[in-house]
Amino acid sequence: MDGVSENSCSEGVQNKILRNDMGTVITFATFDILHIGHLNLLRRAKQLGKTLVVGICTDAATQRKKGKLPVNSEDHRREIVQAIKYVDHAFVASKSKREHIVEWNSDILVMGSDHDGAYDWLNDTCQVLYLPRTERISTSEIIEKIAQSLQE
Repeated sequence: MDGVSENSCSEGVQNKILRNDMGTVITFATFDILHIGHLNLLRRAKQLGKTLVVGICTDAATQRKKGKLPVNSEDHRREIVQAIKYVDHAFVASKSKREHIVEWNSDILVMGSDHDGAYDWLNDTCQVLYLPRTERISTSEIIEKIAQSLQE
């Protein structure tokens, strides 16, 4: 199956995906400075089911994980992501991933391939798929480019 990590997708699930029989797909990310990589992930995730639910990392969780606050607030990031046509519901993810997966009755958790294997422990709750990242694009690189251009 194109664009999905081979080791994380059973043949039965692949057939359901190809027939679009899956219900709810969920994904989580910071979505701080929106770029084409984010849109590619959301578009491909939406193709895997009927409903796409997107959890936006809290400001506090982002600061713990990355050592700095996001540029945009969690409420602004949620509103921006909610406006994307592929997204049915966006929310600020204030609970554990497992709790949100259960709350939204999700069939599939989609994450970028940079997390390959990191969420396999959730396979008892839903199918976990890792989609390839868009090459040569990341929020950190965009922020670095902006910072460099300001110094010139």
